[in-house]
Amino acid sequence: MNARLDSIDNQALALAGIFQATWQVRELAWQGRSDEGALCASLGSLFKLDASDVDDIFGSREGLLHGLQILVQQLGGDAERRDLDISRYSVTLLHLENKLHRDGTAMQRIHDDILRARETLQQFPLDHPNMSARLAEIYSQTISPMSPRIMVNGSPLHLGDADTASRIRALLLAGIRSAVLWRQCGGTRFRLLWRRSRYINAAQRMLAEIDG
Repeated sequence: MNARLDSIDNQALALAGIFQATWQVRELAWQGRSDEGALCASLGSLFKLDASDVDDIFGSREGLLHGLQILVQQLGGDAERRDLDISRYSVTLLHLENKLHRDGTAMQRIHDDILRARETLQQFPLDHPNMSARLAEIYSQTISPMSPRIMVNGSPLHLGDADTASRIRALLLAGIRSAVLWRQCGGTRFRLLWRRSRYINAAQRMLAEIDG
């Protein structure tokens, strides 16, 4: 990537990628729906393995609109505005990525599986059920067996729907991709604790630029 990776903006964008994925997981689990633009930006990030910069991984900063908004909500000082499901899913994704980082074989398998999934992308758009099913299969075979497991809360009606369940797993895989990006951008647990206000300020500034 050309841009300086360990900038506050890039770290904020990587965090927004995690939050956007887990926010959609929550929406699908409880409401049975998600934002199609956010879905395509999140799932599309899985295939941007040779992107020129962090923005391009999600298509544009506009593609992370919801993620930036959720970042401000989740990291802000008002605890009542934070969603516990989103917090739990996001923290668990970071834990899982940390384990994957130490397991080169598993990381390589995921990388190879995603490259093979590009063949499905040539036949179906990102928001097609067949695409979600292919990515869900990768998640089920590589991430699901790991501990801690992500137990998704939601409506039995929606969680029992096969297409919805596939989208949830596909988005969790996209969340792992953003967690990898977070590490690549210099993100750490301690920086998340000590730079919260800086990430919020960066997200608010980027949201203002998007609105402008």
